Amino acid sequence: MQPKKEIKERKIPTFFYEYKNAEPPPINLETYRLKIRGTVANPLVLSLKELKEKFTRIKVSRRFYCVNGWSVEKLWGGYSLAEVLDFVEPHPDAPYIHAVSLGGYEDTSLISELLEGDAMLVTHMDEEPLSLKRGSPLRLMRFNTYQFKAIKRLDYLEITSHHRPGTWQKVGYDDATIQPYPHFAVDKGEEMLPEQEHLDRFERKMQHSLMFQSSEDDSPESPDSGGSK
Repeated sequence: MQPKKEIKERKIPTFFYEYKNAEPPPINLETYRLKIRGTVANPLVLSLKELKEKFTRIKVSRRFYCVNGWSVEKLWGGYSLAEVLDFVEPHPDAPYIHAVSLGGYEDTSLISELLEGDAMLVTHMDEEPLSLKRGSPLRLMRFNTYQFKAIKRLDYLEITSHHRPGTWQKVGYDDATIQPYPHFAVDKGEEMLPEQEHLDRFERKMQHSLMFQSSEDDSPESPDSGGSK
């Protein structure tokens, strides 16, 4: 009988772009308020206590992926973004959420893509409140893209009609699609391919890109385009 493989879990890498890899400053959990504003019927300003009283707490075990080639599966506790959005009622002409951290990190995503990724407002990891380095007091997480599309130490969510480039888009990280190669699973101590749902999503994106490129190639050349005669 083969001896059971001992797995020594490595530390989860931590990176705060907005703090230049320094320790994030402490925050008073009593005075913290989450703001949800913009083009909505019911804007909110909530303490952590009010958030807990107003919405249903959920727990999900999901793996998330970092663009630097690693992944980790944890038990995440918090609130479904879908339920929160049902309450605030975004206007149909405002399909984006602009999310900003207390330190100024920002990202804009389609609401539909956040819901597809089972996005959460996370307060706990493995039954423990988020630590400062994990994004305390509140972290916007989604599970169908790399995590530079997520926001630690969330300050506010703004529902908006237009897209604004996020922090990492401004420095060159544009495509957050989880890539179909092995990532180092921190909790397993080994390389693992992403789950089938991510491989399928990558394939759909590639097919869409090819179709778009084909339509561009087949479009008639404008008389004033300067092409060869």
